[in-house]
Amino acid sequence: MTASDNGLDLDAATLPDAWSVLLPSRAYLISAREQTLPARQAALDDANAHFDEAAASGDADRRDMALLGLVGDAMQILEDVGYFGTAYGSPLGGMPHYVTATIFNDRTPNNFYSQIKKRTDEQLKVLAGLWLRDPNTGAQFPIHEAFKLEGQLDDDDLAALMEAENATVKLLRPYLLALAHAWAQFRRYFHAFKHGALVISRDDFSVVDAGGSQQSASLQVWLRRGGDGTGWGDTALTPQQVRNEVRRTGQLALDVFAYLIDSRLVSLDLVEFDDDGQILQLLQPRSLWQFWFHEADVSSSARHRLGERFGIEFVEYRARDLLSGARTRSRTVR
Repeated sequence: MTASDNGLDLDAATLPDAWSVLLPSRAYLISAREQTLPARQAALDDANAHFDEAAASGDADRRDMALLGLVGDAMQILEDVGYFGTAYGSPLGGMPHYVTATIFNDRTPNNFYSQIKKRTDEQLKVLAGLWLRDPNTGAQFPIHEAFKLEGQLDDDDLAALMEAENATVKLLRPYLLALAHAWAQFRRYFHAFKHGALVISRDDFSVVDAGGSQQSASLQVWLRRGGDGTGWGDTALTPQQVRNEVRRTGQLALDVFAYLIDSRLVSLDLVEFDDDGQILQLLQPRSLWQFWFHEADVSSSARHRLGERFGIEFVEYRARDLLSGARTRSRTVR
């Protein structure tokens, strides 16, 4: 049975306004997918190659500047995820999500990552685009309830959806915690780079421990806040170890960001607009979900049910240099 034979009957009346919500939201998400993600990937790759070149030169100061640039480009992706996650997890009341994403506040990423460890499964489902949160009441509910589809789903449908939702949270949680840890560890270097490339020349500083013994710092920067002469440095890692860690973290952030974008576009892509921006029709198949999980965490029967019922297929998804092996990401067969 194909998805078009057995899809969901969505009512266009349940969708938000096309002009104020759907079209600008879709434009924002497509811009993030088609412009932001490739630009961030290119910047990360370029900064990584530049570090290799600078490290090979034997010039420690040049290497430090290249390393600061690599940290900056990697942490920029984490900042993007922080703003995006805040927009869709804690939007301004009564405003479309994309509006919150455009508001600058340097505390936004800090607050987003500091709260990750406290997030409930339901909150992470909202972040993943599998549930919705009413910005006025704070109520959280599955996306099928928002579209009033309960009457079209039987117990097997709901069980399969819940299994895939829970598996997606199980995958996302450690990834987000890894990003939160990296943000806490490297954000000061990122801010130093973003606001003036304030790396300290190795001829101008030395790091000593409490006993007065000199230590070797992987990187030392001036901070924007804290008074004149305030520095920040790390002696736990070598420059090469910092490079490896931030490069992998930046790649992980890109992968997470791509999923968060796609999980929202999957439903918006089902809406076809006319030349005046009005909803013309809802395209088949009518699937609202994009999942992401380790294959072992979802039963074959649940995957089969989702495929047969909603036209969702599951494909192996491998990103570059991430923390784990193969994972499974869903896509809807058109």
